[in-house]
Amino acid sequence: WDSAAIAYLKHPDYFTADRRGWRITPRPKGPVWLECDPDAAAKPLTYCTGFAPGGAAAFVRDVVESVY
Repeated sequence: WDSAAIAYLKHPDYFTADRRGWRITPRPKGPVWLECDPDAAAKPLTYCTGFAPGGAAAFVRDVVESVY
């Protein structure tokens, strides 16, 4: 997830996104969940829903080029 967050900051055009509210949901076992929902009451945040056309290939290319 860290590489995707950095890629979004550098190249938001690689991704599709919308604005959604959020909430923290406790679970019986394990960590709590951050849920992003258009109907949640919290101040909206940017939620990446996928890659724009060509975005996945560009993302992979950038990751490979930055590692090698």
